[in-house]
Amino acid sequence: MPAASQIKFLYFCYFSQPVADRAIYRLVKRLKPSRILELGIGDGSRAKRLIEAAARFRPAAEMRYAGVDLFEARPADSAARGLKLKDAHVLFKQLGVKAQLLPGDPNGALSRSANALRDNDLVLIAEDQNAASLEQAWFYIPRMLHARSVVLRETTDAEGVRSWREIPRDEIDSFAAAQKVRRRVA
Repeated sequence: MPAASQIKFLYFCYFSQPVADRAIYRLVKRLKPSRILELGIGDGSRAKRLIEAAARFRPAAEMRYAGVDLFEARPADSAARGLKLKDAHVLFKQLGVKAQLLPGDPNGALSRSANALRDNDLVLIAEDQNAASLEQAWFYIPRMLHARSVVLRETTDAEGVRSWREIPRDEIDSFAAAQKVRRRVA
């Protein structure tokens, strides 16, 4: 591995901004993910760094990235900057990774694509995701995981400090089971 790549990876892990994302890059070293799903791409900077970090451990051409985002449908009054769908395609093409970009909210996008997005090593859920849509989307997430998958959800505490919390598999299964019951009742 070239020294420049090593330095860049160390920068991501210990000096990059936002601080909360550093934990993700360190997790990449342990997981060496080949399949990544991200709910909420935002401006694309985290996805770009994530793929560059993962490419240190395997060729980008062997990786598969799936991103769910509102893209152009993001509300105009939204505080978060968003990436346009066309710009996202350009970004992932430059990175050399096979990317599947799914416009829409988590429930709508995953209801259409969950069976095609199996065996993800890493799933990231950004804080800006619509809570009601995400609650319904939990129904689809277990079928997109394997035994060693890691699911991280972005949170902000009372002081405004962002962090990523790993969601245990039993919690994911209980969220999904709750949605299964709701679907039967409806």
